[in-house]
Amino acid sequence: MFVDIGLEHRSIDRDRRVANRAAIAALAAIGLGMAGVVASAAGFRASDSAVVHALVTAPFPLAVVAAAVAYRARRELAALRRARAQGERRADEDPSRDPLAARVSPADLLAIERLLRIFYAAPSGPPGEQRWDELEALFARGALLDCGGAGEGDAVPAGEFVAAGRRSARDLRVTELERTVHVVDDVAVAMSTYEAVHASRASRGVNCLRMRRVEGGWRIEHVLCRAEDAFVTIRRALARPADRHPPRRP
Repeated sequence: MFVDIGLEHRSIDRDRRVANRAAIAALAAIGLGMAGVVASAAGFRASDSAVVHALVTAPFPLAVVAAAVAYRARRELAALRRARAQGERRADEDPSRDPLAARVSPADLLAIERLLRIFYAAPSGPPGEQRWDELEALFARGALLDCGGAGEGDAVPAGEFVAAGRRSARDLRVTELERTVHVVDDVAVAMSTYEAVHASRASRGVNCLRMRRVEGGWRIEHVLCRAEDAFVTIRRALARPADRHPPRRP
């Protein structure tokens, strides 16, 4: 069974959309209200057409509608944040109430989260502050990293990758942007997008990390790193579980 862990990105994106809607509606209400005040101050003559009358009076009801939309969006945003905060408190107080706990243990989730945070934080920073030993400790024996060299089969052992990073002695900042993790028993696969900043130049990429639970925790077995524009997600629902029957013999 696959477990998709969004790590709050979806709920945060929804919060952002609702907050943007509230801000836009509030600005629209203010703008329409000011337009109505200006139009009313200018006044209109009895000889003016019905169109002019409508233009003078229209901003006020539109401002009321926009204000109502902004108010509703603000209430929705507050409700979303309360619900997320309550869910986090419940999960902290009783991890067994987490819907993922029956399939993935809280200890495994925390271990994977910690591993991936160190994976990006350890090589980040100026030379002398980067924690290359801590990064190397994340890898299993025989782990490989394929970061897209000149041709196929360019995966290098983790030790060589870390040694090359030490020798480069460059100021590097790597920030994870989004992550999806699939867990199957003692194996986890993470698709992680990131941004790397070096010499004031930023680039984005995608890491596909295969991890395995071993004695002493989770370790990285393989990393495939590519530019973000090479990453494509294809989802296809073939059948409902109840409809999955073995193929008929000819």
